Amino acid sequence: MSGQRGSSIAGSGSGAVPGDLTVGGDLVVGDDATFDVVTARRLHASVGPAPVAGDFVLSAGWGTTASVSNVRTGSTSQRGAITITSNGTGQAANPTTSWTPNGGAFPAGAIVNVRSNGGSGAGHTVFPSVPSTSPIVFTHGFTPVAGSTYVIEWNIVG
Repeated sequence: MSGQRGSSIAGSGSGAVPGDLTVGGDLVVGDDATFDVVTARRLHASVGPAPVAGDFVLSAGWGTTASVSNVRTGSTSQRGAITITSNGTGQAANPTTSWTPNGGAFPAGAIVNVRSNGGSGAGHTVFPSVPSTSPIVFTHGFTPVAGSTYVIEWNIVG
């Protein structure tokens, strides 16, 4: 099936594809009227362009000289991590991080998981906006401290 766009595998019942199955386009399971069950041990979120620090815009609440750095190696538009450093003055409650994925907007119904996980600053709650809009806005439920770093991780399914 490699390289054949628009091809299909017909059949009924259950079965398995031995080894790895690589799909270069959309993988449609079932038909337009039903959705069949797909079972997988793991889904590897390895597609999508790698984000760069410039894809993220910090609100003034992070401080006048706050920055985004350390985009984790292997990050994609589906999953990854960045480090935010709060610096300068003007830190305020509930700062935001706006992210415009360089691969385009996600479809309606995508699920965004995001968390604060590391850095010198205390962990905090992060609330994502609806992912079908671009940019995706992460609202951080705390007030950052100047000189502290915050590692933000995401995982988007959809």
